[in-house]
Amino acid sequence: MTNPYVWNEVNPQLFYGRDALLQEMLTGLVSSPRCSFGIAGGRRMGKSTLLRRLETELNAKKTSLQSSGLLLIPIYVDGLSLPRPLSASDIWTYLFRALQRVSKELSQEENLSLDFDRFKESIRPILKKHPRIIVMFDEIEPILVHDNWANAFLSHWRALLSNTPNVSDYFTAVFAGAREISALRRDVGSPLMDILEWHSLRNLDFEAACRLMEEPSHYRWSDSFKQRTFQENAVFGVQNLFCRFWSAKFILRQCISVLYSIGKRYRFFCRTKWSRHHWKGR
Repeated sequence: MTNPYVWNEVNPQLFYGRDALLQEMLTGLVSSPRCSFGIAGGRRMGKSTLLRRLETELNAKKTSLQSSGLLLIPIYVDGLSLPRPLSASDIWTYLFRALQRVSKELSQEENLSLDFDRFKESIRPILKKHPRIIVMFDEIEPILVHDNWANAFLSHWRALLSNTPNVSDYFTAVFAGAREISALRRDVGSPLMDILEWHSLRNLDFEAACRLMEEPSHYRWSDSFKQRTFQENAVFGVQNLFCRFWSAKFILRQCISVLYSIGKRYRFFCRTKWSRHHWKGR
């Protein structure tokens, strides 16, 4: 069995303690009236896991919603994977490329460079299908550091989500990040401050932390061990600790296997009573 607690990979199946928030987001992003979200959380607090789990759940709903007449288009944007140097045009073009992959009605031109206005005009054909386009920005900091265009970019998103006739009805979004997102929430001049539902990710509660300790490993720990682990480790600390446990367990198994193999060979040589001279010759 592979290590379920791998520390440097996002695993949407390793999802604990955020179920109520996930359901709120699924309802708000898909249903009417629409709702978009701002998610703040420190490093290793589970933002990417939340968004990847959200993406998984949205993709699972696509078929059933399409049969009822709603074309659902989730688009995940990893801020850390965007090109450098970065411009607003890069992001609008990236979003258009994602829409191209699900709609033959859109222009298939290769060499595109779109600003906000061209983006709005270019997506008109797909809007005739009355879709729900859900854009999930994970790690938005690489966007917000660009003082020369970041505020205008957020203003365009305000327009896209709330006051662009015949366009806004088809868009919802999630903006996730750390300190910069928290600052946007407090900034009365922020274009997004009053149009998003804001949430801050906190450490897991004891019940969720215990599930994280036991369910992926299929092992039941003592209550005293769980209590101490919970008290001394934050949400990401629990995963990191158990990742190390699992690795140590694997190494121990390998050592036992090697020792067992050596023991078998030793017993074989003892049974056959090979001479020391014969053994050296071999």
